[in-house]
Amino acid sequence: MLLKIRLEELTVLLDTYPPAKVEAHRRIRAALEGALGRAAGEASGARAALAAFGGLGPQFGALAGEYGRLRERLGHRRWALRQLRPHDP
Repeated sequence: MLLKIRLEELTVLLDTYPPAKVEAHRRIRAALEGALGRAAGEASGARAALAAFGGLGPQFGALAGEYGRLRERLGHRRWALRQLRPHDP
């Protein structure tokens, strides 16, 4: 019964969207899933690195916080500089 309902749903979707649009959505979904997988891998690596640095003490925590704030300020300034540059025609 569930398969019959799913088949009907797929039939309606295929009748609604042209094949080119369905293929474009599949490609977009694949790209997004790949990006999500890479981000999850980076996050797990960052968690492992953070756990390794956790034993270095409170001084390291303060230094890491200051470094993070400096990187954030640098990112904001880079963005501001890009906004001030004339755009190429």
